[in-house]
Amino acid sequence: MQAANGGIYGTFPYSGPDKNGYPDRGGIWDYKAGLKKPKAQVNWFLPADGAVGSSVVIAGANFVGTSAVVFHGTTTTSSFSVGASGFITATVPSGAITGPVKITTPAGTVTSTVAFAVP
Repeated sequence: MQAANGGIYGTFPYSGPDKNGYPDRGGIWDYKAGLKKPKAQVNWFLPADGAVGSSVVIAGANFVGTSAVVFHGTTTTSSFSVGASGFITATVPSGAITGPVKITTPAGTVTSTVAFAVP
C-alpha cells in the first residue's frame, strides 16, 4: 500500500524459525524509492451544502499535510483539521459562495469535481 509520504508498505507472513531456532512472527516491510506523494482527491461533502460558519466534512484521500482549504476562492486556512488521511473537517468561511473546493497538500492542489453549495 502506498502511504501519504510516498513510501510503499506491506507485510510478510511467518517464514519458519530464525537462525536461533525461535519462531519468526513475520513483519512489516517498507520501500522508499523516491516515489511522488500521492495526489489528494475529493469524493464528497457531508453535508452537501452549508451556510457560512457551518462545519462540513470533506471526504476523499491523501489529505495528510493539507495546508489550505479554499471554498470557491475563499480560503479557510486556519479553520480546518485533517482527522485522517481521507477526511477533513472545515468551517465554511465568510464570503464563501457555491462552487468547487480546492485542497492544497504537499503533492499539489486538487479541485473537487462537485460544487459545495452555500445558500
